[in-house]
Amino acid sequence: MVIILKRYQAIILLISLTVFGCQKQPSPLVKRQFLMDTVITIKSYDNDDLGQKTKEAALKGAFSKIKSVERRLNVFDEHSETAKINRRAGSLKATTVSTEMWDTIFTSKQVWELTDNNFDPTIGPLTSLWQFDKGSRLPKKSEINEKTKLVGFEKIVFNRQMRSVRLSEENMRLDFGGIAKGIAIDDAAKELSRRGLKRFLVTSVSSTKAEGPKAQNRPWLIGIQSPRPKKTPGLLGIIELRRGSISTTGDYQQFFTENGRRYSHILNPKSGFPANNFMSVTIVTKRSAAFADALSTGIAGLPPREAQDLVERLPRVDAVLVDTRGKIWISSNLRGKVRDLVSRVEY
Repeated sequence: MVIILKRYQAIILLISLTVFGCQKQPSPLVKRQFLMDTVITIKSYDNDDLGQKTKEAALKGAFSKIKSVERRLNVFDEHSETAKINRRAGSLKATTVSTEMWDTIFTSKQVWELTDNNFDPTIGPLTSLWQFDKGSRLPKKSEINEKTKLVGFEKIVFNRQMRSVRLSEENMRLDFGGIAKGIAIDDAAKELSRRGLKRFLVTSVSSTKAEGPKAQNRPWLIGIQSPRPKKTPGLLGIIELRRGSISTTGDYQQFFTENGRRYSHILNPKSGFPANNFMSVTIVTKRSAAFADALSTGIAGLPPREAQDLVERLPRVDAVLVDTRGKIWISSNLRGKVRDLVSRVEY
């Protein structure tokens, strides 16, 4: 019997499997908070040797780490490091950043290079223009062209010795929306591990990280939601995960339609328009949640064949890709391992 624990308008659902005839499964410690514009859930199956107070303190500490990431990367918070860098765009004054911000920028750079610049945290001028966070608008082509000129990771000036960052052109703007949840989940997971937890899962629903299997060595079951639930309801399939990260980027999270065309929040940093190559991109990897988060965003902007070739080249990375025709592609190492897989997405 498959039980969906709770369902949000989001990308990935957590599923718990009850097997008849087995002994009663131990109950996990579960805590949820609304942070970073989504519900963050932490579940721990660590045994009672740690003690209830120790485990609850660990989860509290993990949520504190997530709040710290939100304060650091939130582009709308004038006190954040991101906002401070943005305010100095175009000036000669660089901003000395924290080691955490430095690491975020260079993880972003790595994925920017891997995805042929399709993941780019300097996309801020375009996200501000399209206003998906405020109800959306269809900008004029001239506006899009003007803002696109400000986008480009190569426009960031770094000083490694001083650990400083400078945006070289006025009105440039960093926006870490494509990686922030992954960063937060990684930091939460590190805190849980530091406090002695070994069997846990942290999820923002769109991004998930598992550290160790559940009780009795059972895997976490991660369901991938259909990007077109009206025509293809429920899940695309279920992935077993004992340790690693999963992230999904979909054109159905934030979008609007005008004159029969769908405009999603996944923007192509080169054209300035929403990417239209995939309905959804799911990355499964043994690497960090931040890497998975950014990679799913970057791959969403690639042509399908280039996206498939990139996934097959990358070590410890698998993917489930759904193109705009509803065709599902699964990377070679993952084929035959996705349970209850639908044949295609109707739309």
